Amino acid sequence: MLSNKTKVCILGGEITWDSVNSAIRELYDIVLNNKKYTTLVLFIHSPGGDTDAAWSLYTTLKNIPLKIITVANGRVYSAATIIFLAGSSRIAYKESIFLFHPATITTSNNEERALYQIKEDLNGEQFDKGQFRKILKQFSPVV
Repeated sequence: MLSNKTKVCILGGEITWDSVNSAIRELYDIVLNNKKYTTLVLFIHSPGGDTDAAWSLYTTLKNIPLKIITVANGRVYSAATIIFLAGSSRIAYKESIFLFHPATITTSNNEERALYQIKEDLNGEQFDKGQFRKILKQFSPVV
């Protein structure tokens, strides 16, 4: 049961700068004008989107004076995973699906390539998949 000191928000759809800026404005409004809230429950169902925008929301969530509970409610892909990890408590339904992939970059001929492929092309270094897996294990997202 949620108390009257809990604010529930839903993050659905693609993560864009517009959606993130709107969410950040609402969060600051909650903190500045609705002092009664102590906890924020954020339900996430998203195909991902702009990673920089996601980091901006992550930073905001980590720095507002509320307990943050993130709930994976369906798809939590790519950049949405960054936001999910902002919760001090994280909940995932059995049916939730997480998608992780290497960072991509758009080349001059509008071809999307994984960042590690670009590095390999530039200096011949191989991407260390084992190290990537170790990093992911640090963020066991299901509580």
